[in-house]
Amino acid sequence: SKEAFVNEYDLGDSVDTVDMLIRKHHNFEKTLQTQSDKIEALRAGQHILEESNNPDVEKIRQQFDSVLERYTALLESCKVKSRRLEESRKLHE
Repeated sequence: SKEAFVNEYDLGDSVDTVDMLIRKHHNFEKTLQTQSDKIEALRAGQHILEESNNPDVEKIRQQFDSVLERYTALLESCKVKSRRLEESRKLHE
């Protein structure tokens, strides 16, 4: 899962390894950006759904809130991992 990738503790044991991990992390961040576009599309769809008086609107809202909460936590973990990788690179230089 995406959470497992971000929470992986490997920060490298040499400059070359850290550089490779940083490249992998940057590619992962690009994937997250794609997900961001999908989250925004869901948000727009949620507003339309709420206006339609659909009987399942509350259930759908809860699911959306759960997805948004998980995505927000993933973004924060991604920032932390990025900082740790940069710190690791400085340590190995």
